[in-house]
Amino acid sequence: MSQRTSSRWVVWGFSALGLVWGMYAAALPDIQRRTGVSDPLLGAAMASMSVTALPVMTAAGRLGVRRPGILTASTVLFGIAAPLAAYARSPVALFAALLAVGGGSAAFDVGINTAAARHERHFSVSIMNRSHASFSLFLLVGSLSMGALFSLGVPVALPLTVVGVALVATAPFLGRLVGTGSGPGSHSRRPPVARALRKVVVRAGSIVALALVVENGLQQWSAIFLERQLFASPAVASLGPATLAAAAVAGRGAAHGVRRRVRPHVLLRIGAGLAVPGVVALATAQLTVVALAGLALAGAGISVASPVVVSYAGRSAEPGQEARTISDSTAIGYVGLFGGPAAVGTVSGMIGLRAGVALLGLAALAVAVLAGVVQTRPSCDGPVGDGPVGDGPVSEG
Repeated sequence: MSQRTSSRWVVWGFSALGLVWGMYAAALPDIQRRTGVSDPLLGAAMASMSVTALPVMTAAGRLGVRRPGILTASTVLFGIAAPLAAYARSPVALFAALLAVGGGSAAFDVGINTAAARHERHFSVSIMNRSHASFSLFLLVGSLSMGALFSLGVPVALPLTVVGVALVATAPFLGRLVGTGSGPGSHSRRPPVARALRKVVVRAGSIVALALVVENGLQQWSAIFLERQLFASPAVASLGPATLAAAAVAGRGAAHGVRRRVRPHVLLRIGAGLAVPGVVALATAQLTVVALAGLALAGAGISVASPVVVSYAGRSAEPGQEARTISDSTAIGYVGLFGGPAAVGTVSGMIGLRAGVALLGLAALAVAVLAGVVQTRPSCDGPVGDGPVGDGPVSEG
């Protein structure tokens, strides 16, 4: 597969992932009404995705080392699972649907990030930043389109089903990506992991987890927050996740522009530092415009974190071992992906939704404090930030 073709399919994979989650975030208020779940129960339902996501992610990382076809299978699984939550009409059905969505999304997430990492290594080019930016862009497209379609009376299940079918149809083409650029030894058995690399995985995963607590907590609850706290209509409420996604596109685009002039850990610290006042502005907002401004600032700032750290983890891997290194790091990160919405739901049930949202500011502050981790030298490829691929925040999700 040529560099241009490989690049296009990688970007499509990230775009499809963003489209599904953007639609899902905008559909969440309707899903909550149809299933009749409370805030704490909705948070628990979202957290339940980790029951399947974490073991599936770990398995995908290990299988991906020896079996490139794992991306084909994970794409089909994600395509089938994507619309299921929109068809749920009871709490039990919602939990079951989200278990499937969690497993499919996790496997696809590892597969497409591994494909991007191997593309970077093989072609010696930067694609992570553009790929994650396309994820954010289509998160925006998905959220806005779902809000517009819902206001026209289109059932939320329909557009999610269409995207799911498109994923299944393109699975064979995406499956070829993991083999692209895998290089010698890609299908060999992985040697024992060095202690230094294990530290990289744990540190990187911890930062991703904290960043995703903020990012996904805001993504999944912003529409509900605008409807309930500021009495916005469903169409206006859909601007919450849309604003967050647009800000992430801008943040990652700006990060790409300065990647050779600003060290990754500095950029990470600046971004997380901006996210803190953004979350505070949202949590205390009395006007919709103020809430959206807070979401924009928080989204732009925290969007830098995952791309920086995923690229760092990928470059720390030995050639052909990117899948396992990325899966181990993102498995830890997925604790935050599902824990963020659950934490907001739990605190909301106890002392109110505003307090639940404000809690996310503490996670953003922790990312800023721990940002220095990504300047640690990985065990295989030298200093992070050196060379055309690793220089700066070269990363999506």
